[in-house]
Amino acid sequence: MTRTQMFNAIFYERRLEFAFEGKRFWALRRWKKTESTLDGKCRIGAFINLKTTAMPADFATTRDNENLDLAYTNYFTITFKQLDTKYTINWLPAYYFFAIPQSAIDNNPSLVQNNAWVGAFDPLK
Repeated sequence: MTRTQMFNAIFYERRLEFAFEGKRFWALRRWKKTESTLDGKCRIGAFINLKTTAMPADFATTRDNENLDLAYTNYFTITFKQLDTKYTINWLPAYYFFAIPQSAIDNNPSLVQNNAWVGAFDPLK
């Protein structure tokens, strides 16, 4: 396995491991992979509906002893579809660096705003 392949495998594993923990955005930002990962992507949603006709009368008491995969196949319909969204993610490289709040600059005149946010300071140098 090459170094790039190893990095991609680890990055993918972290994506799965930290799912729903609110850490994905920060990981993408830290590794500067936001543009390559999110730009131009469509969101996909899962719609889960209860099959009311296939539901047995004693489902509430017997569901705890059933196989979860079997319960989902027998009693629910799951469909995936692309979600319509009016917002497009257009990540700019300037977003990797936060702007310094004006109140902080007012408190300390020695602070200079980042060049990505109309300042003279280059955070990469």
